[in-house]
Amino acid sequence: MRARALALIIALLMIAPASAQTPPSVPREYEDLYSMMDRNVSAFESRVARSWDGRYSDVQFGAELLVANCNRGRQLLDPRAFEGAKLELTRLQSLGVRAVTVCIGFPLLYRPFFEFNGDPGDDQRFTDFYRNLSGEVHRRNMRLIVESSILFGGVYAQGSGLNLLPYYKTLSSPEIVAGRLEVVRTIVREVRPDYLNLGSEPDTQGKLTGRPDIATPDGFSGMTAHLVEQLRASGVGTTRLGAGIGTWQQDGEAYLQLLCQIGIDFVDLHVYPVNGDMLNRLITYTDQANACGKPVAISEAWLQKQRDSEFARIDAAFDNAIYARDTFSFWSPLDRKFLVSLTRFAHWKHLLYLSPFWSKFFWAYLDYDKAGRLSSQALMTESSRAAAAGLRNGDVTPTGTAYKAAIARH
Repeated sequence: MRARALALIIALLMIAPASAQTPPSVPREYEDLYSMMDRNVSAFESRVARSWDGRYSDVQFGAELLVANCNRGRQLLDPRAFEGAKLELTRLQSLGVRAVTVCIGFPLLYRPFFEFNGDPGDDQRFTDFYRNLSGEVHRRNMRLIVESSILFGGVYAQGSGLNLLPYYKTLSSPEIVAGRLEVVRTIVREVRPDYLNLGSEPDTQGKLTGRPDIATPDGFSGMTAHLVEQLRASGVGTTRLGAGIGTWQQDGEAYLQLLCQIGIDFVDLHVYPVNGDMLNRLITYTDQANACGKPVAISEAWLQKQRDSEFARIDAAFDNAIYARDTFSFWSPLDRKFLVSLTRFAHWKHLLYLSPFWSKFFWAYLDYDKAGRLSSQALMTESSRAAAAGLRNGDVTPTGTAYKAAIARH
């Protein structure tokens, strides 16, 4: 779902002008979408306010460490990437963030893939990068959340140097499971995260690999159960293991019923679309997980700007048109309302952690009047450049300021 276009977080050290940060009026072409999302988020906000008793819980409030995202691929092997990650850690800490999320998806760290890719030995270089990053995160007394699912190909892999989609076509479902096991074993042994999410988007995994059998309730839970069993057999140390679904997942209750039986430590939910009853499903799925004895966490969340009518014709797993919309500053009031309501939800439901995904909008947005006619690809690139400049310059958007205030310790 969230392809999260992180292959496009290209040069977080590049120089670019900061964008205007005062949200302008909503452009006519987005007025209907803005109104729909405002209505749905406000309803969720009101429901949380009626139900939460106002007491704070010990939630680890985090954010995605976008500079270190695995979809950047071989860009991470540039020494500037590690320096950029340290800068991003410093800036996130200044907002009060206590945890960071990074993805280390299959086939990263998997030697057979890099032999296929023509870069034998890169698996060790990536392992070194993430081992060193883990040390840096823990040195700062922060928690490290690692997600290990499937890397995105296509538009989201541009500039990554990873030949993913052709590689996936060579693999059977059992070979994917075996490869994923090797990756997560390496993560536990070498990276030693505090939390390891083994996947929260069954539908996305099936689409990316072309293997729908691993995306069914039985297929997804069976694959995850195998990973959990094998990891525990070899030892997980202090790492806690989780898995889950996105709130948009059809038959979500069936997935959770099976996941509750496979020995995970927690359920990890992804929250993006707010269409229809999807925010109410967040509450339903959280209650279901709690009822089977599993605490809940959210390793990815952002307000997805997509109309009901667009779901049938725009698949965000392969098309970045939806995520390109996020870049405009006029969305900031809604982004703030969404994030603040989630922080209150996190306290209400005693989440382990909450980690918003598009943390680059803590540093910069784009001005629609100046960038509104750019292509989706160009918008993603310009947004990354603006965020890089904001990181270096110490800029904070109203969205970043609102998140800082919402997660402040009380």
